[in-house]
Amino acid sequence: MQAQPQPWDAAARNIALKIYRLAHQPRVDLVPIALSEVAWRDRRFLQRTKRILEGLGFRDISCFRMDVGAGQAADGLRYRLLTTQDGAIRATVAVVRAKLKVSLLQRLHLVLIGKIPQPRQILEFTTTLSSGGVIDTSNSGQRNPFTPPAHFDTVRMPENTPPHAQLAAHRRRVESRLAREPGISVVNVTDFATYDRVRDAERETRNRYRQSIGYVTDEELRALTKEHYAQVRDGVMAELTRLQREDDKK
Repeated sequence: MQAQPQPWDAAARNIALKIYRLAHQPRVDLVPIALSEVAWRDRRFLQRTKRILEGLGFRDISCFRMDVGAGQAADGLRYRLLTTQDGAIRATVAVVRAKLKVSLLQRLHLVLIGKIPQPRQILEFTTTLSSGGVIDTSNSGQRNPFTPPAHFDTVRMPENTPPHAQLAAHRRRVESRLAREPGISVVNVTDFATYDRVRDAERETRNRYRQSIGYVTDEELRALTKEHYAQVRDGVMAELTRLQREDDKK
């Protein structure tokens, strides 16, 4: 007799698939774009942040999008890249909006009752090290349940953190890391091609790390599923095993 599907089976498979994809992130093409290709409602933040960062010693490289192939956008976002004059620190600026799968009438209703999620204005400072390590300081605020590789040092400050304070915190962390690890140096990212190369190397490192730990730790799964952990844990792990077997056959 065929086993009957359980209520949590579909949720477990969906969670497992997202975790599996996190460990197999594809290469994306970084495509420079004109500011005019950025949605008008997002340009103000990109332009305002550009002026602030230029006042802090940064120079503008380009706006860009990420494509996964054949011109298909990876996440639908538009970014702005700036770097310090020596390329030791790069800044990525973006506006992240919640994707609402609702009709126009439903959206208008949400606007009227004030329930539309507010866009998140993200600024991220990153420094790449010669050892392969990465120091990252963003204002995304939210805690990510997935831990990065051990030599990837990530801090998420509150979204309303002023850029100068966020940059000062990042610089302190870089100086501290260099002092703790003599012999390593900063990789200077001064152009778009170098940014593309180091970013892709970081993607490969993240993929290898996630695969090396069996995709997800128990602590990560608990943080991700919260009160539903007991219901989905076995199903998630079984589906990850199945996906890996399918991958091994290829």
